Amino acid sequence: TNGDYLLALGILSGTGTVNTPFLTSVAGMIAPGAMGTIGTLNVNGNVVMSSGSSLLIDVGASGNSDVLAITGDVSLGGNVAFAPVAGFSSIGSSSYTILTNTGTQTGTFNASQFGASAILSAAFTYNANSVVATITPGSYASVVDGTNAVQVSYASLMDQNRGNTALSGLFNT
Repeated sequence: TNGDYLLALGILSGTGTVNTPFLTSVAGMIAPGAMGTIGTLNVNGNVVMSSGSSLLIDVGASGNSDVLAITGDVSLGGNVAFAPVAGFSSIGSSSYTILTNTGTQTGTFNASQFGASAILSAAFTYNANSVVATITPGSYASVVDGTNAVQVSYASLMDQNRGNTALSGLFNT
């Protein structure tokens, strides 16, 4: 029989399947796929993510992201950190299924962050058997020094040209 896994610290990363009755992350990090690439980590069992744990998710083109796929129940907690990979675009909002489960889902994530970006934010939708993150770009004007004319001008140009395909390289990875 398989034993329970306790992730007190450290990182569980990669693709494949973890077979365990319970995977409990106290202050550890779970990163489906290899860091910097999209992948799925399967857990055949139940998962408990305490308030000190982190889920690290790479996001690419709209809808393409890492997934933590759980065959069992999940208790959510902790933080989610997002990192862009090839294909990611900050032109508009994009939704990503970052977690699936076949059993009961309880709890919520505490917070999220998107790398070093001051304008990207994530909102979570908790469905019965999945968690969807919608990443939305904010205004550049909201993060610059409003008394600095150069910063205000550049922020205004970036905000006005977000949908301009000729400048898509400024908003894509």
